[in-house]
Amino acid sequence: MRVLLVDLDRTGFPNLALMKLSAWHKRLGHTVYLNEPIQGYDHVEASCVFSWNLKKQTRYPTPHHAGGRAFSLHDDLPHDVDHIMPDYSLYGTDYSLGVTSRGCPNRCPWCEEWRNTPYTVPHARIFEFWDRRHSHIKLLDANLLASPGVFTTLQDLAASPVTVDFNQALDIRFVDADVAHALSAVTVKPCLRFSFDSSPVDESVRRGVSALVKRGFRASQLNFYVMVGFGESFAQESYRLKLLKELGCQAHIMFYRDREGREHLPAEGSITEEELPRGSRWTIRKYVRRAGRRSR
Repeated sequence: MRVLLVDLDRTGFPNLALMKLSAWHKRLGHTVYLNEPIQGYDHVEASCVFSWNLKKQTRYPTPHHAGGRAFSLHDDLPHDVDHIMPDYSLYGTDYSLGVTSRGCPNRCPWCEEWRNTPYTVPHARIFEFWDRRHSHIKLLDANLLASPGVFTTLQDLAASPVTVDFNQALDIRFVDADVAHALSAVTVKPCLRFSFDSSPVDESVRRGVSALVKRGFRASQLNFYVMVGFGESFAQESYRLKLLKELGCQAHIMFYRDREGREHLPAEGSITEEELPRGSRWTIRKYVRRAGRRSR
């Protein structure tokens, strides 16, 4: 059987669900294609994470099955498919990719992860998706530090000859002395990622950064995703960024996008690059330009 797998997002980042489906179909002896323009398939499956990419469906044959968060929050892979070793040849990746937990308890209004699983539950050990030919793992857990299995995961990572990227960011609210100690045993690359999406988290940021620095991390190794454009005032948005500068951390500013893909402007106000932390320069320059759109 000829199977076409369609990645409607095509962000350049591998689609984990499609890699698992590819492994499953190949195990059954099927021939798998990814995003091929030719016709003549026996079976078509599509995946889409970002809702604004759903319109791309018209470019491909009608799928027999379509999944991903953009289609449905509750359409998960069958258990046997969800726990298979991903087919890393589908995207030609030289690192392993997976999740050790599902869900998030935070109920943030800009996020849909908790709407599917409003708590964090263990999903798999890293050995399920770690290809031993790879020396790097990207973890996609929505909120690893909230998981009951967090220390098992961190111990597995520390005991394995791999570098790790907590790609979706860790929750700074769960960082205490014990978590900081466990993280210090993991070889992190390129940096330790956290999120700082609302002002009320500021004291958790201070405590968490302090705990990590005490365990040997440099503040400059801590990179925070900072969301703007979701209703906070300019004073609140800029306060978060200035706090990271004060602490010596880095920032990657993220502009909120709604379900239609519209990128929202940050709150309006005047600020300079010099007042902001180091980090992703292009996002920092974009923030300075868009925040000061009328104040110049």
